[in-house]
Amino acid sequence: PWFSFSLAAGLAFLETYGWFILAGIVATSFLMPSLQRWAKRIENNLNGEANRKREADLDRQREQVRKKQAEAFEKRVQQLEEERRNNPSQSERERERRLEEINARAARLGLQPRGQATGESSRNGRPEYNPLMGGDVPRFRTSRRSAPRGGG
Repeated sequence: PWFSFSLAAGLAFLETYGWFILAGIVATSFLMPSLQRWAKRIENNLNGEANRKREADLDRQREQVRKKQAEAFEKRVQQLEEERRNNPSQSERERERRLEEINARAARLGLQPRGQATGESSRNGRPEYNPLMGGDVPRFRTSRRSAPRGGG
């Protein structure tokens, strides 16, 4: 008796509100990802102060490291400048050594060293290129166009 009554009441409820329940289930399934993102955003805002503090601390640490590196760099630059001022012959010897290296490299590449260029060479040490002089390198030459022979 009570079982049949509750079953009849349940069926009447489903007959009356069934479409609303189905629409609610479908809407919830579509809106669930948006609701989850919304809940996550709220949670991040609640924990956001801790995140902001941590990021600010990291920024301060990065800035301190950058300052320390910049100071070390400036100190090294000052030391090198002082060494150059105290020992000018050392910088002159270094300059001569580098020029010799450059000249040796130029000789390996078949170029004339700087300062020893002849009148027929250009600024870069290579002989002047003139296409009208021919040279010993054979070049491709296009064939002449033949005269029209008529026909049609």
